[in-house]
Amino acid sequence: MPIRPIDLQVMIPKVVDVSRIHANEQQQNLAALQSKNQSVEKQAEDSMKQVNRQNELHKVSIRDKNERKGRESQQEDTNQQKKKNNENQNIYNNKTPGSTIDIRL
Repeated sequence: MPIRPIDLQVMIPKVVDVSRIHANEQQQNLAALQSKNQSVEKQAEDSMKQVNRQNELHKVSIRDKNERKGRESQQEDTNQQKKKNNENQNIYNNKTPGSTIDIRL
């Protein structure tokens, strides 16, 4: 299909418009890609920070639980020692003179 000179006069201004539109589309695609990359990077950073915070909180709760267990076990030990001491004292206090017989052979 041959192109006539009159057709060229009409086509040349349209080429400039078409090239501008094409460049704008490419820039929009590039800008969209860049913004998507930035949002993905920000989301990755946020998720990394969020995970670290959860681990730190988990460590704190474990430490608190261990400290509570340690305190509770110490209290139980002291309570058991007090009970043993009270039982021993009660045994010695409940003996009346002559209630036990010592036999020697």
